[in-house]
Amino acid sequence: MQQRHLRPGDFLDDYSPRERRLTNHVVVAMIGEDIKQTRCTTCDADHEYKHARVPRQRKKTDAPAILSP
Repeated sequence: MQQRHLRPGDFLDDYSPRERRLTNHVVVAMIGEDIKQTRCTTCDADHEYKHARVPRQRKKTDAPAILSP
């Protein structure tokens, strides 16, 4: 059984930069079969399709807690 191609208006999981987590999204814009833009159903923000990839964690720097004069 073949899986049908996604179309504008279909739901999928994607990373939301505003929510900073994977959430449900709606396909907004496509070029051919490539998804270009999605809309987060949680916060209603449009953004570029992230392919459900969570960005890597930033390294924490060992900065001094108190600056001495």
